[in-house]
Amino acid sequence: MDEIERQFAEWQTDVDGGEPLLHALKNGSSVEATADNVTFYNHLQVRWAHRYLISSIDDFALAKKMISDNSIFRTGFMPKLD
Repeated sequence: MDEIERQFAEWQTDVDGGEPLLHALKNGSSVEATADNVTFYNHLQVRWAHRYLISSIDDFALAKKMISDNSIFRTGFMPKLD
């Protein structure tokens, strides 16, 4: 297998792995996630939030840690005009 075929096979594995998430998004259903997946999704929520964070269990430890480690997380991503 040459390098291009190897890279394509790796890419195809990644794409196939995303199918359950795409299906869930299209159909409004749930998707099984590992603890690491949930932490990653929560990290994205903190990273992109502009005003509010939501927690069903009133646990904002990750957000507090992220903000204390790096103040950029206080505002989320904002467009900048140059």
